Amino acid sequence: MPAADEVTVSRAGPLDLGEIVDLLRENEAPRGSLTGHFTREGIDAALRAMPVIIARLDGNLIGVLVSSPIDGVREQPVIAQMLAIHRGGPGAYVYGPICVSDAARGRGVARMLFERLRAELPGREGILFIRSDNEASLRAHQRFATMRVRGEFSMDGVSFVVLSFAG
Repeated sequence: MPAADEVTVSRAGPLDLGEIVDLLRENEAPRGSLTGHFTREGIDAALRAMPVIIARLDGNLIGVLVSSPIDGVREQPVIAQMLAIHRGGPGAYVYGPICVSDAARGRGVARMLFERLRAELPGREGILFIRSDNEASLRAHQRFATMRVRGEFSMDGVSFVVLSFAG
């Protein structure tokens, strides 16, 4: 894998939609650790509402970080459970999912995506959930961000940790 400085990080646009959906679907549970099912319509709505950040290497999509307004996603059962634990303050948004391709994991791509999103949404609170058994994601998020654990919930036999951070 080439050096991190060869990775380009940018805000996604409509032409990136298909690749974003493909990467997210490849990593949905049970095959991967992402919770939910990602549709073109849902990701298109996210693209139009808030920043979606992508990372590319040699033109190939290797990472994506989605942000969404709370009002746009609060009806999703897992998001509703998360928001019952912590709703956040004014201007808060839903952070995630974040997904890095298998070949690019462990190379700092998630941190690059996170830093770009924080630059796009300075001072705003991001709220997220991570599966309790996803130790790599929990470690990574605690390593590159000052995240506060807000609580836990279970849904369909799966345990989740709710976190938040200030942009």
